[in-house]
Order: sequence, then structure tokens, then C-alpha cells
Amino acid sequence: MHTKTGVRKYLIPCFLLLLLNCSLVFYADAEDVYSLFGKLFLSGRVEYDFTNRRNFLADTEEERVRQDDFDFDRLFRRGFHSVMVIEETAGSVKNILSLGEVPTTFTKFTFDQIDLSGVRWEVRSNRTDWTILMVPGLLNRLNGQEERTEGSGIGLREVTKFGNSQLGLSWYFREVPVWAMDLETNFTNYGVKAEVAVTPKSALQKNLGSRFDASTTVFKAFQTVGDTIFQAEAFRVGPRFDASRSVGDNDDQDRYSDNTFLDPPSLIIPGDLDKNNNGIFDYEDDILLFDVDEDFLDESDRNNNGIRDEEENDKDPNYEFDVGLRGIRLFMNRKISQQASVVDLDLGLQIEENLRLRNTPTSTKAFANVVYQKQLAQASSLVVENELKLVKDRIPDETWYYAGFLGRQEERLYRSQPEIQKMVREGDLQFFYVDGGVEVEKRRRDPRLMQNDLINTAKITYEYHGIERMVTTARAKIQYDYDFDRDNEHYEVGIFKTLYRLRPSKSLEISPMFKYTIRNGFRMAEDRIEYLPLTAEIDGEEISRGLRLREIESTNVRDMAPALILKVVYQFTKTIKLTGGGQILLFNDMRDDDNDFVRQAL
Repeated sequence: MHTKTGVRKYLIPCFLLLLLNCSLVFYADAEDVYSLFGKLFLSGRVEYDFTNRRNFLADTEEERVRQDDFDFDRLFRRGFHSVMVIEETAGSVKNILSLGEVPTTFTKFTFDQIDLSGVRWEVRSNRTDWTILMVPGLLNRLNGQEERTEGSGIGLREVTKFGNSQLGLSWYFREVPVWAMDLETNFTNYGVKAEVAVTPKSALQKNLGSRFDASTTVFKAFQTVGDTIFQAEAFRVGPRFDASRSVGDNDDQDRYSDNTFLDPPSLIIPGDLDKNNNGIFDYEDDILLFDVDEDFLDESDRNNNGIRDEEENDKDPNYEFDVGLRGIRLFMNRKISQQASVVDLDLGLQIEENLRLRNTPTSTKAFANVVYQKQLAQASSLVVENELKLVKDRIPDETWYYAGFLGRQEERLYRSQPEIQKMVREGDLQFFYVDGGVEVEKRRRDPRLMQNDLINTAKITYEYHGIERMVTTARAKIQYDYDFDRDNEHYEVGIFKTLYRLRPSKSLEISPMFKYTIRNGFRMAEDRIEYLPLTAEIDGEEISRGLRLREIESTNVRDMAPALILKVVYQFTKTIKLTGGGQILLFNDMRDDDNDFVRQAL
């Protein structure tokens, strides 16, 4: 059959128009669109926060975050996924071709990127799996080098399976190569995993010692004995190892690399701590702060720098272990379940040293953590937690945090200050340009306060459900830090909160809530507002501005904060839910009356 020339020239435009129409399909949940070309996955979410805050005492609007700037372009791109997948099966072999966004992980030290666009071809069989990845440079700029293209990338991974084991070989090339081999074996009650990776172009010389400094070696093992799990990790990441072209920086574990247009500093927040995606931690967010108690979140802090691991932003690739780190880690977990109670016991020992720094500083940490949960009579429950840890840490672990947004003129005024220019020269301050201005990001140097300490943290939570549609919670936390260098600290927190759910109709829920928090003692990382009244001459004109920026510091606190909240949830349709409410929060700083405020929010 012959196709007329007049018809043929319209085939390509029609095909492109078809793909465009497919790409405009938008659902609240993922949908599969079938066509002759395979399966097209489109998904997304539209959500916007109209919160309006006001400080009654200062009679000013609060502008710590830019949540009232409605940006359709950024909004839709943050929640839109698109990839076309073509699948073909022949016997036990399956071919999968993915075009579009192809998040891919080989291993944590060779290739791990969440927001790449390109082509991925997978061949899966009972014996061997192959993955071929092609990443065009024009579509995938390197983080921090968005102004220029640095070649395209191509990757290859082969996994051979035999019995309960598998052997993997990985290779990725973008300007420089990354090679790796990994082995994994799993049986009923034990398993072993090992990996060796090398970036040969990072070596200073071509001898064996230099190549060893540009390589990574990891060994892991676990064994279960009844209700107990034993784990061991031994690792060495060479001080010259560099796979930054293939392993992304995504500390908040969302679907975008950190410090990019779609994930600027203000949005580097873990999704479970920013459920409404407005750039504010839920424990600081109006109305939502009832549900999240900051001091009772998981306090995992493996590097002992006073920042929860979940909230760290370190500007380094997401390797499993930091570059230059060598050490061993031993863990034991035992879970004892009875009819109405559960006991969790965690023991751990970490010994590490940093090969990148002068004098090779070391870190040693031993901890024991016990969690006891029990269902009590009269519809109530009790949770008791206690962690005891011994820390001797001299390895600095620095982090970064979002300090605030400045307009173009405010930025010039801010940059003109001598102390700000000094911070920029020393690398303690960075500016990330976004629409309408710039976001300021500050370095938080590790205070290394836990160099020689014994720390005990006790927490208790009591929850009562005895009254229908009412939940009442009481929580307390006591932390004592015994410093062998005689600089002891303590920290106490008390929280009482209650809510009552009203159901006037099936689709409408009204919840009046009350929360009262009191704190006293030393905080390793406390949020403060830095007020900067600045004046300077710019373009022959004297400019004055009062700037408000976020500051994180180690300090003593003594305050109380009651909050009255009314939350309304209306289920408009199966896929559309409207949430609104109001709040009045009174903050009383008993150490400094100038920090008191009353805030209302709608």
C-alpha cells in the first residue's frame, strides 16, 4: 500500500498532536492511558495554601515564607509525572522501554537520580536482568551547573541471579566513569551484602594507593535469632571518591534534586513533615501544628550535630556514607510482643574516623533505646521511651538551612553590608535565584557540643479516647546531658492537647482543638527570627529596609504557647477535599518579653 505525499506530510504533525493531547490529561490520582505505543503514565496533584498570618502585637503580616505567591508554572510541574512505557513479553523475558522521566537507581555509590529525563531499556529474565540508561545532557543539567551543559550520560547495569544470591555490575559515564560491583545473598535468617565502587579519574596518581583513595568498599551482614535482629556494617569511602555526576543530592527524599528550580532551599523539607507542600514544617504551620509535636519526632542523629537526620540539608550527594568516612557500626533490635503491650529494644555501637580532615578526627557512639507501648483500660494507651547514649565525637558535620526570601532591591541592600560580604567570602552564605528575587541559604557549622557526653532522654505519652469523638493527649520529655568536661545541660517539654470531632453531615467534619506547650532548658538547634534594620545608598538613592531572616542557634529557652484551633474539612467530591480553619496562638517567652507575640491565622 502506498501513502500519498499529501497525506504523508501530515502524519508527523498528527502524531505530535496526539502526544500533546495525551500529555494534557490530568487526574488527581495516577491513570493509565493505553495506546498503540504502549502505556502512558500521567499523575499529579494540585494543592495551594491560602493561609494568611498576622502578628497582632507588631500589627504586621508574617512573610517568612512565600506561600501566597500563586505560581501556576511551578505548581503544576511540582506535581506532574509523565513517562511512556512500552512493554513486550516473550516467554520468560520481558522488555520494558521507558521514555520521559526515568528515576533510576543502580546502587547508592554508582547511580541514584530521581529527576532525570531520557531513555531506559530494561530486559528482565529468570537468570539475568539488564538496564541500559541514556540521559541527554541538554535535558539534565548537573546540580549547581545549570548554566552550562556537561555532556550526556549513559549507564549500564547487569544483575546475574543464582539461587538466593545475585551479582551486580554497574557502569555509568558522564564526562568521567563510575565502576562498581555488588554481591547480595539472602537466606531465611541471615544475609550478606557487599559493594566495591571506584571513580578512577578522581585519583591524583595512577598508582594503587591513589586509586584506593578514589574507591568505596561497603560490607553488610544481618542475622535473625528468634525475635532479635543483629546487623553489622563496615565501610570505607575514599577521600577522593567522586560520583557527584551520577548520584544526586536529595536530602528531603522527594522527587526533585535539592537546590534546583523545582526544589529551591525553601522547599527542601521531607514530605511527611510538610504534608501540604507549602514550604513550612508542619510543627510550625498553623492548624497543622496540632498533629505534629517537634520534640517528639524521631530523634535519630547518627552524626551527633544536633539536627535530626531526616531534616539535614548537607549539599552533598546522597551516598550511604560520607566521603572520607571509615568505620564500623553494630546494631541489635529485639521486639517483644504480648497481648496488650509491646517492648522494642535497640542497641548500637558506631566507631568512625574521617580521612579527609587533618589529624583524622574520630567519633564513637554507643546507645540503648527502649520503647514500651501498652493498651490500658478505659480506652487509653501509654508509650514510654528512654534513650541513653555515650558520645565522643570530634568530626564536624555541617548543614545548610533556608533563611528567607529577599526581593531584588532587598538583596542588593543585604549584600552591601560588610559582615554579609565576609560571610559570602567564607562560604557561610549562598543565594539561590528564583522568580521575583532570591532565597538566602545559611551554613550551620557543627557546634560539636557532644564531644564527650552521656545523654539520657526520657519521653512519655498518654492518650485517652474514653469520650466519644474526643481525643486527649498528654506528653512529657526530660533530657539530661552530662558533659564530662563539666558543661552539663538539661531540657524539658510538656504538651497537653485535646480535640473534639463534630459530624453535622457525612461530608463535613468540624474539629475544635486546644494545644498547650511549655519548654525549658538548652536547645541544640532553635529557630529564631533575625531582625535587620538596614540602610545603604543604592544607585544614588538612600534605601532603608527592615529584613526578617531565620536563624538557627544553640540557646536556652523558657516559654509557653497555648493555641486555639478550629479546623473544618469538607469532602466536596471523591477526589476534591477542602480544608480550612482558624487559629489564635499566644507565645510567651519568659526569658525575653520582646519575643512575645500573638498570632492569628486563617
